[in-house]
Amino acid sequence: MVIKEFRLKIYALVFYGILLMGLSTHSYAVNPMKVSVDLTSLNKGCVQVCVTPPAFNQDTVAFTIPEIIPGTYMKVHFIRNYKQVVCWNKAGSKMAVQRVGSAFIIPDARQLASITYQVGQSFGGKKFWDNMIPCGGTVFLKEGFLINFQLVTGYFKGYEKLPISVVIKHPSQLYGSTSQQLVKRQAEEDQFYADNYAALIDQPVIYHQPDTASFWVGDTRFYIAVHNQKNFHSADSIKPQLQKIMDSLLLFMGNFSMKEYHILYYLFDEKKLTKLDKAGATAALEHRNSYVLTGYETNNFLALIPFVNYITAHEFLHTWAPLHIHSNKTEPYPFNQPKNLSAHLWLHEGITDYLAAQFCEQYGFVTNNNFAYHIKGAKWAKKRSFAESSRHIAESNLLNFISKVMQIGNAYSRGQVIGFCLDIELLGRSEGKISLHDVMLKLAREYYYGKPFAEDKLYQIIASYAYPEVEQFLINYVDGEELPPYDAALQKIGRRYIPKGKRISSYGKFSFKYDKLAQKVYVVKAGKNTLGLKTGDSITNVQYGKVYKKIFWPEPADTMVMEVTRNGHVILLNGQPTLNAKNKYTTIVEGKLTQEQAQFKKWYMRKRKGYL
Repeated sequence: MVIKEFRLKIYALVFYGILLMGLSTHSYAVNPMKVSVDLTSLNKGCVQVCVTPPAFNQDTVAFTIPEIIPGTYMKVHFIRNYKQVVCWNKAGSKMAVQRVGSAFIIPDARQLASITYQVGQSFGGKKFWDNMIPCGGTVFLKEGFLINFQLVTGYFKGYEKLPISVVIKHPSQLYGSTSQQLVKRQAEEDQFYADNYAALIDQPVIYHQPDTASFWVGDTRFYIAVHNQKNFHSADSIKPQLQKIMDSLLLFMGNFSMKEYHILYYLFDEKKLTKLDKAGATAALEHRNSYVLTGYETNNFLALIPFVNYITAHEFLHTWAPLHIHSNKTEPYPFNQPKNLSAHLWLHEGITDYLAAQFCEQYGFVTNNNFAYHIKGAKWAKKRSFAESSRHIAESNLLNFISKVMQIGNAYSRGQVIGFCLDIELLGRSEGKISLHDVMLKLAREYYYGKPFAEDKLYQIIASYAYPEVEQFLINYVDGEELPPYDAALQKIGRRYIPKGKRISSYGKFSFKYDKLAQKVYVVKAGKNTLGLKTGDSITNVQYGKVYKKIFWPEPADTMVMEVTRNGHVILLNGQPTLNAKNKYTTIVEGKLTQEQAQFKKWYMRKRKGYL
């Protein structure tokens, strides 16, 4: 009896101690900020919002609206979408409030009971130079809502680490899809919980007619939610392709860092959009546990597959950089200091884009990505330091908007070129043992959310994973203004960059058509050519798919011999190319490989795996 009572006292003391520790380390949990959003109040593109503040221990507080968010690189005055902002005190009377920049200053903070306002959708904004593309903004339509919370609520400066309770009242026929922590779901009201403001805006929501699907890859469950206006696509119809991609990405990345991941599609009827609405309507934005894609519907899903392949690979690979691999410049994220962003846009977008293209090529996913056009774009862009460009992109207005958009576009193009050349550099020095993929795997293991790298140490870190010379490579081509030697890098794997208009080797003018039923290749049109081909010739001894590049992109010293059937007779044709043709399209071609090039190409094309 005595022993039992002693044990009970010990258990009670331990429990009480744990409780005290919980209250001290999670004291914010009893003092959350609350946000109520009423989607049923939709009127002229606006919905009603009410914010209930936490208890304040200061006289004045600033309700602050972000100017920039993760994954985007240009300053936007989100505060323009907040209308009829009213602060109410505990007696139910209006309080004095002053707007300063992107914040509402409340002088008698201890008496603040709530803030009410209307939020207008960002979609369709006429100030395109000061607006967020739909995937990162809000779309408020009766048939479906897209919510990114930086356009719905701000944060109280100094209290942004507080937890946030969100209640969304919605039409009963709509279903909310999100990676937010669900507390309660009811027919016309959902309640979510976010650990802090950064977590809240990292988890968008779409409300739509119920259309969802899910699948497992490894230990991660993937959820698909689709809102569409013409009902051409469903979550179930998109699911098989997404599952194929994720199965392969697990091999490529080695493991997934999340228990669940949400893929949210908000698809428009293109005919209902104005020309201004269409600007930026097809885009996607990454988050730690989800990505949002906005775009147009089409009744031909096969035509969408290359786009879906590329976008899915790109957005999911962002879970490496910058969502986990990032510098101390962006953690905590400077929501209201656009000029204080990291200079490593080359890593965030450029290397991610390169890896996405490489993954798709190595794992057999067709995309519309064309490396030749990335070279062309990077080559003709204004010469500037990639690092300096990254720092300055955030500032935007009507006068410099086009310049900033071009800089962002070049981040993808120049970033792909740098990524490719760095990969070739690493493969060459290591004789195929170390690739850029290997470096990213090491970065992903070492750095993550909660453990950023030092902003000015990244080059040294990467060099430590590979070779000291890599640091100088990055100084030269990321900090410097010149492009790396892409021609020499391409040559190592037997490829050539050919710009539009350059004179190339050619057998002349002709075009082919493959008849699947007859399994023959026909000449459908023939002009002057050195092979002697004529319209109607049937090629009998050439496997068209295997020699396509040899026919249309020959080397100057090549000779082509082919057997054709003409008017029922078999004849032998042969000829050599000339340099009389002009290249119609910017492209990359592959010629005959030397033994050294074949070996290098084998290293480069090796299917990368995470081995985790």
